[in-house]
Amino acid sequence: LLQDLITQEAQVETRNLVLGFYQSTQSLGQILGAYLAGIIYNFSPQAPFSLAFLALLGAFLCSLFYRRMYRI
Repeated sequence: LLQDLITQEAQVETRNLVLGFYQSTQSLGQILGAYLAGIIYNFSPQAPFSLAFLALLGAFLCSLFYRRMYRI
């Protein structure tokens, strides 16, 4: 779904470049995310889950702020 939205917004001339950049950053994020989770897991087995919870909580709070700021 996200890739389809990116494809629709990209210009025809740069569509392949945009999709290649999207795929490469997604792959890099998956590799680095797993690596960092493994490093953090060495410190404490609960740490990656706690950080994931804090990230989700932060995203939720940002979405609430955004919704209140741009309410029609």
